[in-house]
Amino acid sequence: MIWQSRRDFMCNVAVLAGSASVPSIGRASAVTQDEALLNLSAVQAVAAMRRGDITAERYATALLARCEALKALNAFITLDRDKVLEAARKADQRRAAGDNLGALHGLPIPIKDSINTKDLPTTSATGAS
Repeated sequence: MIWQSRRDFMCNVAVLAGSASVPSIGRASAVTQDEALLNLSAVQAVAAMRRGDITAERYATALLARCEALKALNAFITLDRDKVLEAARKADQRRAAGDNLGALHGLPIPIKDSINTKDLPTTSATGAS
């Protein structure tokens, strides 16, 4: 049996996924582009961002639009759109600069509000925080 670190495993998965077919994003209409972005798996999205097929900012914008469209579901109590987009822009700048990127670089990751964070309230979905 071959053992590998979790980091190596994630990098290998990203590389393998990058070679898989990813929906065409560049030539479709705006609605179809958003649908294509929303249908990407996390691994496909990271691979597309690494190749420069999409930017982290474009991907984050599509995800934020989806959150807004489905906000009646109350899936997110706190959603800081500006911070998400700022982080995406920084991710794009690091990629463009040729920096060493992590396995999930550019991928927005939601944090459950029962996890303490520095900049957002921890409510655990209750009125008492």
